Amino acid sequence: MFGIAEINLDEVSAYGRVSSEDQAERGTIENQIDFGNKYCDLHGIKLEEWYLDDGVTGTIPLEERKDGKRLLEDAKAGKIKTLLIYKLDRLGRSARIILNSVYELEKHGVKIRSMTEPFDTSDPGGRFLLTILAGVADLERETILQRMWLGANRAAKNGKWLGGIVPYGYRVEDGYLALSNDPIPGFELSEVDVIILIYRLTIERRMNTYKIADYLNALGIPPSYTKDGRKVLKGKRKENTAGIWYPGRIRAILISSTYKGIHEYGRRSQKDREIITRKVPAIVTCEMFDQAAAVLEENRLEATRNKMRNYLLSGLIRCGSCSRTYTGTAYSGSKNKLTGYYRCHSKNMYHGPNEEKCTSKNVPQEWLENLVWSDIVYFVSNPDDLLNELETEIADDNSYVEQLNQEKDLLTKAINQKESEKQSILDLFRKKIITVEDVELQLQKINTESMQLNERLSQLNKYPDQQFTGEEKISKIQELLAYLKSRIHEDILWDEKREIVKMLVKRVIVETIHEDKSPTATIYIEYSFQHSDQHSESHGCPCGWYGDPKRACICTPRQISHYRNRISGPLLDRFDLHIEVPRVEFDELHRYSESETSADVQNRVLKARRRQWARLGESRTNAEMSAGETSTFCSLDSAGEQLLRNVFDRQHLSARSHDRILRVARTIADLDSKENIFPLHLAEALQYRTLDRPTAY
Repeated sequence: MFGIAEINLDEVSAYGRVSSEDQAERGTIENQIDFGNKYCDLHGIKLEEWYLDDGVTGTIPLEERKDGKRLLEDAKAGKIKTLLIYKLDRLGRSARIILNSVYELEKHGVKIRSMTEPFDTSDPGGRFLLTILAGVADLERETILQRMWLGANRAAKNGKWLGGIVPYGYRVEDGYLALSNDPIPGFELSEVDVIILIYRLTIERRMNTYKIADYLNALGIPPSYTKDGRKVLKGKRKENTAGIWYPGRIRAILISSTYKGIHEYGRRSQKDREIITRKVPAIVTCEMFDQAAAVLEENRLEATRNKMRNYLLSGLIRCGSCSRTYTGTAYSGSKNKLTGYYRCHSKNMYHGPNEEKCTSKNVPQEWLENLVWSDIVYFVSNPDDLLNELETEIADDNSYVEQLNQEKDLLTKAINQKESEKQSILDLFRKKIITVEDVELQLQKINTESMQLNERLSQLNKYPDQQFTGEEKISKIQELLAYLKSRIHEDILWDEKREIVKMLVKRVIVETIHEDKSPTATIYIEYSFQHSDQHSESHGCPCGWYGDPKRACICTPRQISHYRNRISGPLLDRFDLHIEVPRVEFDELHRYSESETSADVQNRVLKARRRQWARLGESRTNAEMSAGETSTFCSLDSAGEQLLRNVFDRQHLSARSHDRILRVARTIADLDSKENIFPLHLAEALQYRTLDRPTAY
């Protein structure tokens, strides 16, 4: 401590500062005021004024603080001769800020004295000690920050919510994110329900973010925490908001991986730091998240708000020379007037020295759009030629259906033959010609073969003959054409035109013919009968009614096969389960039947999870098993190996499918409380690989 005689007792002021971190450690600003007042009373110092920055971080310069700025102004005006501080780190939390603050004050004749530290800036030794103390303060701050970062990262990896705005649809319980399932005051919907609604409107209704925002605002659903009475307050936004939904907010929800169960901690930080990925409760499935992303991309391509002009055939034109897409553009014509064209995208791409640009012809927008629209109008108004072609194609497909029916008859006979074989085996056993072990082995073999035959027959039975009835197909197409004809009129809006074009036109091909020096373009239009994309994504054909027991599919077997083949084998391999879910009839929904309660199912799942944790370690499931663990924990008996071998060879399964089937079978056995995987478990797992099987189209 320095001597009191060294202090100029005239014009003495004091400076105090605390930040939120200091307050958290109970180093509040009142403690500094009490200490300073008692210190001045003890030494007979008349304190002129306190300069207090409460809740201000020490990482910003003194002149940028409210009372720090006032302190410098009074020092410049000569009102302060001596400044008392509790500790040197009150001036700043880094050596640079502390030394700059001391320099600015001493420049105006102010001497700085610490009430708890022995330094004096009036001599070289004191200045040297000041520099050391500033460095110590800087070191202390950096050490505290490092410990805080390490502690925060450790807590984040454990799933802790460390503050900030809680995502809509969640709340904080015991330091962790939890789903906000409580109804919003005045509504029957919870925040979770609102998130699911946003995704459904995007996926099923193909609504863009502007329409969804308008819809939610019309319903009056609050976008954030705006009313009192909610149970959970911790972590919610403190400042007032506009209280309405914005398209940007809708988009942020649709692209946030948090809603599919993956949160990235530290992603929004301005500093260079580790991004920690951790699991949180999911509100939507990964499939819904990916579908929403696809719709967002589709809407982006369709968006017209940022376009200089609308292109009716955007995304539908293909170059006959290089197979790339034609895109809309505009060129200056006479009097600098812009004229729209469709141009092969290859012309806009960079080409290496060994590549040549596409030589396809640019097509005037107005001419091509009028050509296609006129063709559509004629196509819809005069469908006879088209229907005649379809009748011929359907007749060809009917012969294919006859072949399927013949296969069904053969399968039925073979299945009945297997039942006879079982009876023959039992007769041999009764006559004591074969042993019990022989009976078990033979019956197991017969059951495996019967299961494979029934599996194939079940697949064929899902496509009843009436699905391919030519009259019904023609009738459905006529209904569609009549509907479109009623919508085509002279004052039709551009959006309606675009919708009809997308529904009818599969693609427009521009073939460029180079004759002499002037290339010419020949246009080919391919049509399709594509209903709403909503059906196409939830059913297995272009029209959307494939496999429906009430409505007939209007697609030919070849169209169905082509549609299904759009999903690649490597992509299917990455799904553990793919099954067909038929329509549920009204009577089935209202029929009372006793079944497992949710509590019973939960208990079975928890028991299966405990088995997996005991086998693989806590928090790990069968889906996370490595190839080595799959080989160790998913071993089969001889009958199971033979069953999997038969299916593997017949279906030409990949190694990835093989391992996924074993992991699913292991899970089914766990749910059945069995230590080993039996053929019954394996057979059930195989039933969940519907798209791996040969199809009937």
